Formats: sequence, C-alpha cells, structure tokens
Amino acid sequence: MEKETTIKIENIDDLKKLLDTAKEQCEQLTETIEKIQSFKPRVQAV
Repeated sequence: MEKETTIKIENIDDLKKLLDTAKEQCEQLTETIEKIQSFKPRVQAV
C-alpha cells in the first residue's frame, strides 16, 4: 500500500509574486509589440 505524502512550499507567496510580475511584464511587452506593429512613421520632405 502506498503512503500519501503532502509537500508544503513555505515560500509560495514569493513564487506567486514573481509569476504576477512576469505576467505583467508579458502583457506590457505584448502591448509594446502591438504599438510597434501599428507604428506609422510621419515623414517630411526637406
């Protein structure tokens, strides 16, 4: 018969904060990429 073992991650809050930060940075990067893709340069002949 197998014995069930539970593992508790004591610093899980730190991991959640890191993942939240990474998610925010990915969203910002996606937004920046969209802005770059839709960028229309304004040119002027001189």
